[in-house]
Amino acid sequence: MTINLCGDDKGKAAGCVNNNYTIISGNLTTSSFTQNASAGTNYWMTCAISGNGQYQIAWYNNILSSGSATSGSVYVSNNYGVTWTSALSQTFSAGYGGAPTSYVSYSGQYQIIGIRTYIFYSNNYGSTWNTVTSVNGGAYCSPSSIYISNGLVFFTNSGGNGIIMKSTDYGSTSASTGVSVGYSLGVSSNGQYLLAGSFSSGQGNMYVSSNSGSTWTATGIWGGNVAVSGNGQYMVGINSLNGNNSSSIYVSNNYGVSGSWTTVTLAVNQIAISYTGQFMIGCNNGGYIYFSSNYGLNWAAVTSTGQVWTSIAISGDGSTFTGIINGGYIYNATLSNIGYNYVSPLSTSIYKIGSASLVYLLQVLNIVK
Repeated sequence: MTINLCGDDKGKAAGCVNNNYTIISGNLTTSSFTQNASAGTNYWMTCAISGNGQYQIAWYNNILSSGSATSGSVYVSNNYGVTWTSALSQTFSAGYGGAPTSYVSYSGQYQIIGIRTYIFYSNNYGSTWNTVTSVNGGAYCSPSSIYISNGLVFFTNSGGNGIIMKSTDYGSTSASTGVSVGYSLGVSSNGQYLLAGSFSSGQGNMYVSSNSGSTWTATGIWGGNVAVSGNGQYMVGINSLNGNNSSSIYVSNNYGVSGSWTTVTLAVNQIAISYTGQFMIGCNNGGYIYFSSNYGLNWAAVTSTGQVWTSIAISGDGSTFTGIINGGYIYNATLSNIGYNYVSPLSTSIYKIGSASLVYLLQVLNIVK
């Protein structure tokens, strides 16, 4: 099928849309989530998936507390999370502090994990990995703070008031955007629209940028972890301190501009968003996963494990989900009863075709009436 790479294929929640269809509906339930035993039980810390869910990555520490970890490993999957293999292990001379953060481009070609002064990356679908040991810019402390979008965008942390940084060589050299605006970051696929949040409630604001971080505008709303849809139109921030569960989230349907934010009651500490912004998924440290299919306005609890979810990811097309548990397993899920919106002309093949879409395709091809 033909893929729209949104300019540069620089693509966890961002991603791009297929030239021929977008997913407009689907069901996610408790039975949708499958425990994956192939990667074993570990202290999983962060995960990310590609635009259609085929390529996935996860990182685990050798100990429960990230601040005391002395080693960790990258695990990869190239078959929608069915099987996982170890791709890289790293030993640290001392506990490195902070939390690892990860990102995968839409096609899955570019995969990256940031941990303090380290960046691990692959530019060949996770087949081989490279390491930058002394990142120019500093430490990561959020599970949503590293993105590949028109080059590498990442930021540092300093007491909850981090400086957003950019690099074109995976952090070997980097340039500051010049403003201390937060240490949780969401970025659109083309790198134009950014949302920054902070776990420090005293900072008082999320900040938005519509020019790749050249200038920033305070929203007047405080949010911790944040996410941005691939097209940049939908933004979401969690009203949460130090990674605890929120009492509410804030959702913007217009690039984060003033007057576009809606408050929604929801208890989560992680959140991810599809390319169009229609599908969102969140998790909390009480074991719950919540799902929205109407741009974050309404949410439903879809599963509860009673364990601590540490990261959740959604594919760019909204069809595939990955969640991880610190001291537990990796879990995978896909939407059922998917509804598609097709755009002409159709390609000769459609990936992940469902029964309803097959009937539609046959009708278009004049094979059935």
